Amino acid sequence: MTESKARKPSKIAQRRELARKERSPVWLEQRAQILAKAAEVFSINGFNGTSITDIASHLGVSQSNIYYYFATKEEIFLELVRQSAEFNVDGAETVAAKPDSAIDRISEAIELLATSYERQYPFLNIYVQEDARWLSSSGTELQQVFLDSARRFETAVRKIIDDGIRNGEFKSDLDPRMVTYTILGAVNWMHRWYSPGGEMTGAQVGQAMRDILLRGIVNADTAT
Repeated sequence: MTESKARKPSKIAQRRELARKERSPVWLEQRAQILAKAAEVFSINGFNGTSITDIASHLGVSQSNIYYYFATKEEIFLELVRQSAEFNVDGAETVAAKPDSAIDRISEAIELLATSYERQYPFLNIYVQEDARWLSSSGTELQQVFLDSARRFETAVRKIIDDGIRNGEFKSDLDPRMVTYTILGAVNWMHRWYSPGGEMTGAQVGQAMRDILLRGIVNADTAT
């Protein structure tokens, strides 16, 4: 295909790219409002059940208003995930780098992730509830940001576990990888049963999980 026959970006796409470069306060505010409303729609309908039309209807605007800020619903979805992932990763890496004991640091990391299910609701739930295998296939910059964030969070937790085994705070025969996966798997399962406003706050859930994961559930007096 010659350059003259190549498909040119639409006018709305050109306006979208120009607005992204300028990033005016009004543009940022409107974009944030779209993300907040889109999160509500995704949490109700799921990713596959949501369309740009649904998001526009929920906002009370035309589809063109959405396309001015986002090209696809995938882009909206991934931006919501990116925001939550960055919040968690920054926190986990800060905790992992502290000079505190490994026990204190892993306790704080567990509470941080559990608390984020409250503070970042429903953004984290949106991702965990969905089959996101398509994340690894398209290779866009935003998708790569998420995959990198997931690896960074796991690395931060793994560092704390390694430190604890090395300095004798944790059992020497533990498999650091399995401990890391167990912790992340337990906390991430919150998407199946936790929502803000219930009997426990996110922090309280994190504290309860910390006690179970670090102390276990078997009474030492009855263990065989």
